[in-house]
Amino acid sequence: MAADSGVDKAVADVHYYLVIALNLLGGHLLQSTPKLEELWSAIQAEKTIAIKVFSALRTVVFSQIKPRGHYTTSEPLQRYFRAVMWVGIVDFRIAGGKCDQDLPELLCAVVLVQCLQASDSLSDVEQVDSLISSLVADGDLGGDSLSAHELAKLVTPMNIATSILNKLGPERGKLLLDLQQQIAQKGLGTASYRASFSGRCNVGTYDTNG
Repeated sequence: MAADSGVDKAVADVHYYLVIALNLLGGHLLQSTPKLEELWSAIQAEKTIAIKVFSALRTVVFSQIKPRGHYTTSEPLQRYFRAVMWVGIVDFRIAGGKCDQDLPELLCAVVLVQCLQASDSLSDVEQVDSLISSLVADGDLGGDSLSAHELAKLVTPMNIATSILNKLGPERGKLLLDLQQQIAQKGLGTASYRASFSGRCNVGTYDTNG
């Protein structure tokens, strides 16, 4: 596949997302880059700040990552709490917002699903999702979440994910918008996902190449 700044950026964003989670679980930032250090410092400060996540500026309440209750009783539990909260509060905002943010974050989500499938980890993530859902009784992740497994079921048939990653410009934008509409039509994710996205994004002028 030819050099593609859009996919490269999505891969980098997913890399940062996973590296931070892994380092929170270990308790130390083992890999140092300006972006990782920025994210790590923001997490350690435990404050509400505006920061770029998945290449889009958003306000994150990092105080939510501070361990509490039972999770303060040991260092391993504190690290576990921080890692789980990181992947929980830093979500992929793939619908309901602006196109210049929604579609790139949907591309990031597609990249993550591809990584999970390539590493044979998707079933493990599904089992963890199911366990957490049963513990918090939220009815299979609740109405505000679209699981990796659900997204995989949408992009696996007819190699949709591969097509998205190989197309450029308006062609990729149209595929991402079609996927976004499928999510809405199937009633997956938040109420905003169920809204009509027809005509909301002009993929002819929106560039998903970065």
